[in-house]
Amino acid sequence: QQDFFFQTSPYGDFSLKLPYFSLCQSIDVFIQENNNYVFLEKILPINLPSPLNFIFCDFDQTLIETKFKTLKELYRALKTSLNSFSTIYSSVELFRSYSHYYSFILSASPYFFHDLIKNWLKNQDIFPNKILLKDFRKILSLKEELSFKDFKDQAYYKISKILHIILLYGYPQNLVLIGDSIESDLLIYSIIKKILSFDSDHKILFDEIFSTIQLTTKQKTDLSEKILELSQWREVPKLKIEIFIRGKIIKKPSNFFLTNPDEIVFYS
Repeated sequence: QQDFFFQTSPYGDFSLKLPYFSLCQSIDVFIQENNNYVFLEKILPINLPSPLNFIFCDFDQTLIETKFKTLKELYRALKTSLNSFSTIYSSVELFRSYSHYYSFILSASPYFFHDLIKNWLKNQDIFPNKILLKDFRKILSLKEELSFKDFKDQAYYKISKILHIILLYGYPQNLVLIGDSIESDLLIYSIIKKILSFDSDHKILFDEIFSTIQLTTKQKTDLSEKILELSQWREVPKLKIEIFIRGKIIKKPSNFFLTNPDEIVFYS
């Protein structure tokens, strides 16, 4: 028997790869929690449904009419209830219709909005499996992938998160992506769909992505590694991807990413 010990980062994150032993049929994993307020069920995919289906939904301007343009507005929102903002019921109903999917709220909002968002979702009878928000503490660390431009940009953050979830949880049969037209969700989801189609040469794909969204060298490396690792599923049956965008198209992605615009569902 061989034991391996790992410790989380200062932010509570950990990323590890366990070696494969051909003679072993199982690996025992023991995790010790040092914080009583952390629940492993919210961190690890302990019980995954079969078949595996994912839904990712944006929060701001998709489920709720929020728009924070200044730090003052952001701070004021933290001291109030999100119920003061208008609910977008068409998006709420759309999300609920996929309640049998393993669900994620994926937002570029700061992590300290977590409890506010969770309580708002609960009031709407929405209970996602996981809420994914930006941890801006990492911007202060030169060792992390996030940079200062990521306060506004969300392309890298969302693409990286979705790819990470698939690599961590497994390749789904169906993938639903819900966002809005105000920000860059259509471009982000089109890039995700192109990556998971496995129909492009890696070099061409990397060149198209890196010329479309601004990334640091570390971010380029991170996405490249994730895309190459996803290639292990190149031979499996192609998954079904549905993209829903609230609002009218403002800026159309290039034809390389958006090969069939009719496959995108726009709603109000």
